Amino acid sequence: MIKLTTVLLALSIGTAHAGPFDAVLPPAEFDRPYKGRLTIKIVPDDKDMPAGCEHMVGCATPNGTSCVIHLRNDAWIRSERGAPEIVLRHEIGHCNGWGKDHAGARRIPPLEIEKYY
Repeated sequence: MIKLTTVLLALSIGTAHAGPFDAVLPPAEFDRPYKGRLTIKIVPDDKDMPAGCEHMVGCATPNGTSCVIHLRNDAWIRSERGAPEIVLRHEIGHCNGWGKDHAGARRIPPLEIEKYY
């Protein structure tokens, strides 16, 4: 029973939020400042993320010439061994047209993430 609980806990932690092991930047063509109207909303917890974005660190909703990004706060992102700057660049990439399939993603090795702390 303890072994099964440990496995389930590890799986739930791995899927509930991003950490340095899955930090990705968009391809260079999407990794640029957003030219439209950008709104960034910092949310305290999962219940404040838009539907379909629960359990995510960030979520972008592009809409023509504007984009809304919902982000967890910096302290929470750092507590999960993430880097707020990378999360924001990732979400802006979605605002710039990068697809949800993350095609062409540029993975950041875990040790490289630490220089963003």
